[in-house]
Amino acid sequence: MVVQAKPGTEWIHDRWQAASNMHGKQIPGEHWIQLEFKENTGVVADKIVLDWETAYADEYVLEASLESISDNINLASSDSDTWVLFDGRKKKDVATMRSVTESGKSPGLDEPRPLHVVHEIQLLSGGFTTNNNKATKHKPFRFLRLHILKSVTGWGVSLWQFDVYGFRADELITSR
Repeated sequence: MVVQAKPGTEWIHDRWQAASNMHGKQIPGEHWIQLEFKENTGVVADKIVLDWETAYADEYVLEASLESISDNINLASSDSDTWVLFDGRKKKDVATMRSVTESGKSPGLDEPRPLHVVHEIQLLSGGFTTNNNKATKHKPFRFLRLHILKSVTGWGVSLWQFDVYGFRADELITSR
């Protein structure tokens, strides 16, 4: 589940997961979640927060577009209308844009592991990605895709929350 009225009340159902069972058996391959923002002018994001369960990913790409991102799993390329906001495979993006915090204790495991692994991606911190020599800083989008490439733990991945902070693109235009 990606959107729900009151998250946090039921451990099993309060998360999205790419696992074939409740023991975290990984589903082979890459996975993605795409969000659609209904604003016709698009949104501009300052920050994206991914609240993972102990089954999390470090290798993922945040892709944006004004049009729905196709169902194929190909990453944004220079000839597409999709651009990369963050690439977890790039050391510069990880070092300048992503901070990680851990909290809680995951139940039912022999070894202690955190219940939450929170990745905070600062998009306007100066470490923005360029695509085809066009800066993507302040570029509005209607669709945002979290493209998960690889799990850290070898289990499937579980995501508690996927938060996007920013503003409508028309607010950016009128405030300048």
